[in-house]
Amino acid sequence: MKKIVMIIAQNGFRDEELLDPKAFFEKEKFEVIIAAPQKGLCKGMLGTVVQATHSLSEVTLNKVQAVVVVGGAKSPTLMEEPLVGDILLQAKENKLVVGAICLAPMVVASFGIINGMHTAMYKTEDAMAMLKKHGVGFLDESVVVDDWYVSGNGPSVATKFAENVVETIKN
Repeated sequence: MKKIVMIIAQNGFRDEELLDPKAFFEKEKFEVIIAAPQKGLCKGMLGTVVQATHSLSEVTLNKVQAVVVVGGAKSPTLMEEPLVGDILLQAKENKLVVGAICLAPMVVASFGIINGMHTAMYKTEDAMAMLKKHGVGFLDESVVVDDWYVSGNGPSVATKFAENVVETIKN
């Protein structure tokens, strides 16, 4: 079965940015693997509780078509997790689709994965500084597809973002 790994913060991920794409991916017949720093319960900003089936250290990219980093108020804490960078670099090297929504593009940028590329993102001062530091261009659009990298600017475009991830996988 085709798989998509969705990486979330242990607490403070944006509920719709996990749930809406996950539902779309499953409708498209992908197995969704939820990964967080620790396996087990994770809580969204709006109170959704989900089970991370994998810790970051348990993620393998066997049969995986995409790695998606979910945004939210606490998603920048993922920049402190070297394994996120390892997973993203491995995804890039294996020519997988990488997706990031809301504040998550700042996480992807922090690991040097999208240097020289363009991204949509929820715009904050810290996020913009991270993009600038890594030579990533900001586009004020709802969803941006730049080659193998798909980004979205927030919860209102979560399904459109997911559609673009799947379309990019198929291309």
